[in-house]
Amino acid sequence: MGSKDYNAMQVGLGRRFNYGVTLNSQYTFGKSLGNTSGSNDALTSGNGNVTDYSYDVGYNNFDIRHSFNLSAVYALPLGAKMGGISAVLLRGWEVGTIINARSGIPMDIRVQRNDVVYVDANGLYYNSPAAGRTAIINTIGGGASRNVRHPDLVP
Repeated sequence: MGSKDYNAMQVGLGRRFNYGVTLNSQYTFGKSLGNTSGSNDALTSGNGNVTDYSYDVGYNNFDIRHSFNLSAVYALPLGAKMGGISAVLLRGWEVGTIINARSGIPMDIRVQRNDVVYVDANGLYYNSPAAGRTAIINTIGGGASRNVRHPDLVP
């Protein structure tokens, strides 16, 4: 069974000025760890034990460490000194913008192996069946168990 964990610190600041400007900003520092990358099952067979999911704990695919948002709204001073229909049409207009900046998501490097490979009489392995090839189970735990693995070597 897979697991996920998310922790974050959030800070927000807002200010409304007298001359029609409103500024809001938010910053989030977060960390998402797990062994599922967002699905319900762990992705890899890690250390060779198909029931030991704790081996694969790492950053989830959707882990965004830093996120910053800034929004600004300016109430246009149009129509304030006008009367009649022009005041109705021009009063109450606002212009706004939103700026969002975030860090990237983690790069997930995995190696995938087919559940079944084929071997010929010379001991050579193939991904497809053919005459003279015998199907063998290639995944730890056999059959349709997890066939995705993390690389064994870290540079």
